[in-house]
Order: sequence, then structure tokens, then C-alpha cells
Amino acid sequence: MASLGRKALKGISKHYFWLSLLLFSIFFLWCSNLLTLINPSLGKFILRIISNSSGIDTLLTTISAVLGTILAISFSISIVVIQNAASSYTASILEIYKKDFRTLFFFFYYFLSLMFAIIALQTLDLYIVNMTLVMFFFSFLFLLMHFYHIVNLIDPRTIIEKAKNKALKNINQIPSKIQRRIEHEKTTSEFEKQILEGPMYSHFLLHNDLTLLALSKQKVLQISDVILKASSRREIETSIKGFESLTEIALNYVNIRKDDPTSEDSFLVYIYNELLSISRVGFENKDISLMQEVIKTFEKIGCYTADIKSMGDGPNLVAGLVTKYVYDLGIDSFERNFQDVTAQAISSVMILGLVAIRKTGGTGLAQDYIFDMGKRGAQNNSWYILGNTLKSLKELLWEAITKQLNVYSEPTTILEHISALAILGINNGLDRSSFLYLFPMFPEFSISRAAVIAISIKNGPYPRIETYQRETYSKAVLEILSARGNTCGIIKQN
Repeated sequence: MASLGRKALKGISKHYFWLSLLLFSIFFLWCSNLLTLINPSLGKFILRIISNSSGIDTLLTTISAVLGTILAISFSISIVVIQNAASSYTASILEIYKKDFRTLFFFFYYFLSLMFAIIALQTLDLYIVNMTLVMFFFSFLFLLMHFYHIVNLIDPRTIIEKAKNKALKNINQIPSKIQRRIEHEKTTSEFEKQILEGPMYSHFLLHNDLTLLALSKQKVLQISDVILKASSRREIETSIKGFESLTEIALNYVNIRKDDPTSEDSFLVYIYNELLSISRVGFENKDISLMQEVIKTFEKIGCYTADIKSMGDGPNLVAGLVTKYVYDLGIDSFERNFQDVTAQAISSVMILGLVAIRKTGGTGLAQDYIFDMGKRGAQNNSWYILGNTLKSLKELLWEAITKQLNVYSEPTTILEHISALAILGINNGLDRSSFLYLFPMFPEFSISRAAVIAISIKNGPYPRIETYQRETYSKAVLEILSARGNTCGIIKQN
């Protein structure tokens, strides 16, 4: 029962406006002579708050004055609040306010109530008088709702939500818009008809018709603007809401172009550039949490873009671009001594690399980017960065062997990076005992685990026809691990 009660209250709070409007409509019509028009015998059921017109002119005059005051004050206060919110976050909130249905309804209701009061004062018709009284009583309820609605309207999270929903609606309509455009294209030959009906023309329209995504770009800019203003006030909750919305927009867009192998994408690059502009503000304000959220957003979008069909081996260009952006942010953070941000960049590049391995059969240079950040950490005696780097390379190594990537490409490169970083760390003053203490992952352990994975591939439950291929791959892995193990012997000598 308690659960049902909570659900009922939640439903009422969610639809309070429409429930109040329904209740008002019932009482308003109840006071009118609608029942007598339906059936004269129903006249006795009409709601009569006042049954005679003697002395009501003073009451109607007072009601008119109160309604006029409410209309003037609520309009003035609303304008001041909205203007303040527009200057604090984004000027586009003025457009939202101007087109907001509930705001227009509230002002129309107050104006209509005032008109009914004036008409009732002139005619003293009992039906109109009672309808005016109902409108007057409900005006206080609608005034309260108007107050809550204005507060909700200027909430930056509401602005972000509205912008996101419009962007998603625009993106979801793109396939049907493209289809309608194709259907209205005139063809002069069978060849042109085949071109129009093929997927390539749809892909061409998506990336070259600037009007298709114009609204979505505008809403992305609006969300980015709110994030920037919120970040200057350290409103991390609002910023996170904005990042989540940008991620959802990117996901929806990727869903409509998964089978489109076009290497470049202006809309995704537009989102990337907005995130980069936010990152610059984060650097200027030394806002570590904001920078980490930017990188996490890049990571999430990058994982989605890995689903886009590629024209060749490895990830699509727009997915690889995300990894490069995260790497650049990691390097920039390290140079500014934001090591927590650099550690987040290393972790995000690793995750992007793991996703790329699983979906495209390549790391998208993730291991090289991680190695470069780790090398800078080792050279500057930052064992925190070096430890995160080795841990990330370890994960990439194991995943590369598990997915049976060419052992002479990614696995070999990753092993070389692990060995080089281990040696670089020792040469910069990290002794053997410290190495084992600070980093649970060290070269010998990585090699041992990789060998176990290779052997499990060989002995896995596969059909006999694959036995030779698996044994050949496992043998190559073990040979390269053995060779790298000799290199890592430098650690044992220290």
C-alpha cells in the first residue's frame, strides 16, 4: 500500500498541471449554464457560489483589482528572473521563455480572468459571476504553479534537458527526412535511380546537407554554453548533466550512421571541439574535476563511435580522433602538473584501446599514446603516472593476446613499451623493491600472465580444424614473450 501511495504521489507531482487544469475545467463548466443547454431539468445541479446579485459589484471590483495586480506583478517578476538567468547562463533561455506553453497559458489565464470579472461587473449575470469566482479562486493555485514553473524553467539542468530533447528529436527525424528527399528526387535513367536508392547517396546527404543537423548543432552549443557558465561557478552537478546530455546526443547520432563508413564527420567533430573549448576553461580555472569529466565524456563518446563501420582495418577515423584528443589533454595536463587528470587520460585511452580491440581488431595507437605519457612520468620521477601506465599497458597486452591480434604488431609493441618503461623507471632511481611495492604489475608478471592466456587459447574448446592455427599463434606468442623476458632481465640484475 505504501508503495502504491508513493507511486500515486509521484504521478500527481509529475502531472500536477494537467490535473489542476482538469479540475478547473470541471468547476468552470459546472458553474455555467451548460447543463441547462443539455437538459433544462439539470439546472438544479448547477454550482451556485452566489445565488443573488445584490451587493456583488463591490466584490467584483475588488476581484478585478486583485487579478490586475497579480497579472502585473507576476509578469514583472518573471521578466526580471528570466533576464537574470539569461545573463548568468545562456541568452537562449529568453527564447525558451517566449515559446514556453505553460508560461503563455498562465498569462492568458490571468488576462481571461480579469476580462470575466469586468464583464461580470457590467452585466451582473449570475452565471458569469460564479464563473468569475471560480477563476478567481483557481488563480491563486495557478499563481503558485507559475512560481514553481519559473524556478524550474531557469534551472540550468532544465535548460540542458530541453536542449538535449530537441537535439535528439532532430537527429531521430534525419533518416525520414533523407528518405523523403530521395523520394522527391527526379531521375532520368535507371542508373540514377539505382544511385539514389543505394546507401551511398543517403550517406552523402547526411554529411553534406548542412540543414539536417543545424538544429542539433545549435542545441549542442547551447548545452556547451551552460556547462561553461556552470563550471565558472563550480556547479559540477550541472556540468555533469551537460556532459551526459552531449554523450546521449552523440550516441543517438552514431546509431543512425553505424553503417556509414564515411571517414570524416563534421557533427561529431563539432561536439569534440565544444568539449575542447570546455577543457580550456578547466585548465584556466585549474578545475581538476571538470577536466576529468571532459576526458570521461570523450571516452564514452569514443566507445560509441567504435561501432561506426570502418572503410579499412582498425577503428573509424572519428573514433581514432577521440583517442588522440584524450592523449593531447593528458600531455597538456602533465605539463601543467595536473597528474590526476593525466592519470584519467591514461585510463580513458586504455578503455578506448580495449574497445577498439574488441570491435575493430586494433588498438588505434592506444599503446603508443599511453607509452608516451608514461615515459614523461618516468623521466620526471612521477611514479604515480608510471604505475598507471604500466597497469594500462598490461590490460591492453592481455586483451590483444586474448583476441588473437597479430603477435608481431600490437602485443610485441606493448611488450617493448613495458620493458622500456621498466628500465627507464629503474634508471631514474626506482630500485627493484620499490618497483615491486609501488606497481602490482611488473614486466615478469605481465609476461607470465600473457603466456597463460596464450596457452589457454591453444587448449581452448575449439573445433579441430582450428587446432593448427591456434597452436601456431600460441607458439609465436610464447616465443616473443621469451625474447622480451630476456630484456626484462635487466631488472633482475638491479
